[in-house]
Amino acid sequence: MLLFYYLSRKSMKSFIKKYIVMSLSIQKALLLGSVVVFSSYGLEGCKKENKGEMHLLKAKQCFEEGNNGEAKKQIDSIKIDAPKDFNLRREGKQLMRKIELSEQKKSLEYCNSMIATLEEQERKMEEEFVLQKDEKYDTEGVWVAKQQAGKKSYTQSMLLSSVDKQGRMNITSVYCGGKSIKHTAIRVSVPNGEYAQSEEVPYDAGRNYRFNNLGTNTERIIFNQSQGKDIIGFIDNHSEDKKLKLEFLGEKTSSIILDAQTKENLKKVYNFSKILLDKKRFQDEKMVSQQRIEKLEKEILEAEQRQKSQK
Repeated sequence: MLLFYYLSRKSMKSFIKKYIVMSLSIQKALLLGSVVVFSSYGLEGCKKENKGEMHLLKAKQCFEEGNNGEAKKQIDSIKIDAPKDFNLRREGKQLMRKIELSEQKKSLEYCNSMIATLEEQERKMEEEFVLQKDEKYDTEGVWVAKQQAGKKSYTQSMLLSSVDKQGRMNITSVYCGGKSIKHTAIRVSVPNGEYAQSEEVPYDAGRNYRFNNLGTNTERIIFNQSQGKDIIGFIDNHSEDKKLKLEFLGEKTSSIILDAQTKENLKKVYNFSKILLDKKRFQDEKMVSQQRIEKLEKEILEAEQRQKSQK
């Protein structure tokens, strides 16, 4: 009995000793694992931080080389690889402003160049035109081809064209005949069946009028560029067709064949309109660029001042 008790105590001591050794080993392993895990996280953070710096350096290099597209991509990558490095992100944002500023300055230079070219074309075109004013309805007047300028009184059916100083084009249908047809639209066509038609413009007894003088009915309708754009384009494309027909559409219809001079006048007006519209478009773009440049220069200066004050 004593022998059994002795052996049992000895076994218990051995078991406890082994348990303690094993527990210490497990604790060491867990501690080592934690160190490895934390070290991995730390290394990963450093890697991301280094990648963010690399993106910024690459962006600066691309910007200096004039490769703005790649510079922007590198700046965007800073947000992904170093989202919590706010200093890097601020530097990236400042560089992005400088990139856009350089682009806006190039855009401004291009606009100035195009405006100068178009103004030269405008001056040459003006030599073929006369500025006419309807004192009752016009404040600035419209440009008409010199060959059309003498047609101040209407003695026959015709199609007239004009353009204002902003490049907005009008076409005017004039019907003269023994019967009133009360036309509100026009159509142009060629013998193969192709045609184009204007929008309807209602009679208003103002700019669009009708009257009878000694048995001759005269009707005038003015179509702005939107209302008559299909007519303008069709005549421009078929100006060489000698059988280009113009129809006056109303309660009744009437038609004429457009003469070469009418088609030539319209083509001149159409080309002049495109020059004036292009000039206005570049002037608008120039204004936008100037405003954007002013805003960016202010933002860049303010960011630099903030950075100095924080040092």
